[in-house]
Amino acid sequence: MKLQLTMHGTTISVETEDDGLNVTEMLNHFKGLLVAIGYHPTSVESCLIEDEYQWFPEAEKIEDYLKSEGFEESEEDK
Repeated sequence: MKLQLTMHGTTISVETEDDGLNVTEMLNHFKGLLVAIGYHPTSVESCLIEDEYQWFPEAEKIEDYLKSEGFEESEEDK
């Protein structure tokens, strides 16, 4: 797997032998690239926590509603 970031004429990259990274491992590599290209670690971390830019904010509302109506996640869905 290779991630590459180019900004202001500077290119940095990270390569791994394994393509089967999970999302946490992938995100950690991406955070490292952002810091390596010049962003402050605190800025990177603060931008990656849940905030108003959450992708699917309605999903939590739907899950809460279904639970309030007695629907629970089955073992197969976990």
